[in-house]
Parts: sequence; structure tokens; C-alpha cells
Amino acid sequence: MKATLRTAPLRQAFALAASIVPTRPARPQLGCVLLDVDNHKMIATDLEQRIELTLGDIQGSGRAMIPAAKFRELLNVIHGDEIKLSESGGTLTVESARAKHRLSTQPPDEFPGAAELRSLCDLQIPAATLCAGIAATSYACDVGSARWQLGAVALINIDDRLHFAATNGHRVAMLGTSLPYSRDAALIPVAMAKAMRKIFTDIPGDVKLSIGVNAVEVSGDGVTYRAQQVEGAFPNIARSLPSIHDLDRADILAESLLEAVRSVAVTTADESRGIELFASPGELRLESQTAEIGKSEASIPLAGQFANTTLDGRYFAEFLASVQGGQAVECYTQREGACEFRAGAIRYVQMPMAKDGQ
Repeated sequence: MKATLRTAPLRQAFALAASIVPTRPARPQLGCVLLDVDNHKMIATDLEQRIELTLGDIQGSGRAMIPAAKFRELLNVIHGDEIKLSESGGTLTVESARAKHRLSTQPPDEFPGAAELRSLCDLQIPAATLCAGIAATSYACDVGSARWQLGAVALINIDDRLHFAATNGHRVAMLGTSLPYSRDAALIPVAMAKAMRKIFTDIPGDVKLSIGVNAVEVSGDGVTYRAQQVEGAFPNIARSLPSIHDLDRADILAESLLEAVRSVAVTTADESRGIELFASPGELRLESQTAEIGKSEASIPLAGQFANTTLDGRYFAEFLASVQGGQAVECYTQREGACEFRAGAIRYVQMPMAKDGQ
């Protein structure tokens, strides 16, 4: 293999590809990025996720596996506008304007191939919507749960429209879209959903979202990313959604509410994260107290009705942090039972805590 590449775009593409390479690969091939010069491709995988990038400015021919960790180090210190790569007999030679390096590598034929994706549903979705859906829900997952479905961001059908959703059993985060969708839920492991968001966050326009039997694939702007799905059924979150017509309502700026929640959370503890919210005419008061730490109080202006309740402060803060600061949150609350909070297309439901934090 011989190839000549421009340094700047190579750095950018390699950083993206290497981001899914495991730090401790189960076998040497998984610690490498495949450079396919003939097809202008750069590919990486850990067998559960896979990324393929199209390289525009590349000259040469052949294929080679590039050791991800060491090559990433080299790219940080290499000078010059151009890099030349060549591979022969298990040695990858890297030449720049001022230096030459030789790295041991693996035979390119041993790089894991990709199974054909059996797509059940293809959607064109704005990349911004895809990333917003993941950002608005991924924090609500429970990655430590024995129920793997709770560690996933789900693509679900509600009223024949695509929704992003996540839950840990105590809260539900959801973002709705206007895209038609009538398939069963597709569950993306939260770590891979976050990788998907990172990869496509700066891509303009639409991307293609393909939902297969066992995998989800997103492609656009010369990048294709595939993630294995989590097996099993996603919880029926419709049972967790309260009837807002029966609840008190107040509209509060997300930024103001988040500031107050974070302020009183200082005196909460891991085993007692409850924050009490009390409404009085024109004011919402927030309090937390633990015997070993102390007590905190804060208040913000209130217009509307807000039922007294106790919420897990960390959970509530994570939701508020996902909302744009200048946006108002519709707060639907009740003394006992789930409370719902809405901000644009985002719906968030949280179960109350007992006053002792249990």
C-alpha cells in the first residue's frame, strides 16, 4: 500500500474513526483503523459499532491497517501539509516533511468485515433532529441496570410518529418528531447513541437513518455509522405519562429553575437527593436538608399553580440542563404521583420522592 494524504483532513477523519477504537482491544485488529486507498475509505470497528468515512483528497492504492493509538500520537506531532504512508511486510512507514516513522501493523485482510444490513425502515431525518433527540433523552438511561433496555436510547412509535425516548424506571425523557414511523422500538446502547451524536453533530442537512433487524445505521456527508441494537422490549412508557389535564400548571424559565435546583442541591447527599418544592403566591421555594451536611433554601418567581412535591435533585437538574436556557418549561405537578415537564418537543416525567429521600 502507498498513499499520500493532506495532513489536516487526515487528522480530522482519523480522530473520528479512532474515537470508537477500544483502548484495550480483544484482539490486535480491533486496535487498528483500516485505510482502504482504492475505495477512498477509512474504517474502524469494535464489533458492536462501525464507522466508515469517505476520504476526498487521497492518492495511491492498496489497503493497510493503521495502529490507532500510536498513529494518533504521531498526528499530534507531525509537521507539514502532507503525509505519505506505505505498508510492506507488516511495517507501516509514515513520512512527513521532517520525520520518518515505522510502526508494526496487522495484515489488512484480517480486518473484520461488515455484515449486510437488513433494513426494515429507512428515514431521512435532519442531523440536527437526530442529535437533539439523543441529547434530550440519553441522560435518563440507567447504564448499570441488569435490564439492558434501560441502558438504551429508544426510537419508538407514538401515534405513527418517530419519538426518541429513555427511562431508568423512575423518570422518562422523550422528544417527539413529525417523521412518520410505524415500526417496533429500536434500542441503541446509550454509549453508541452518544457516539452517534458526536459524529453527526456538525453535519448539515439530512442524514439517512436505517433501522435493521439487529442494528441501526446512520449515513450522510461521507460518514456511515452503525450500532448494534439492544435486545428485548422497551418498557411501555405510556403508562408513566400522567394526564396533564388533572395537574397544576406553571411556566418557569429553565435557566432560573436550574440555577435554583443546583443551589439547593449542595446540601443533598447520594443517599438523600430529595429537593422539596413549595408554592406560595407568586413564589416557588426550594429546600434540601441532610443531617450530616446542612440545609439550603432558594426561591424564584412563580406565575401559575405548582403543587408541593419532592423530586430527586440530580435527575431534575439533568433534565433542565438539556433545555435551552431562555426556554420556558411547562410544569405539570401534583402532590402525589408523577409530574410532567415540557419544553418544546421535549417531554420529561419524573416520579416524586418521599421526604426522607427514599
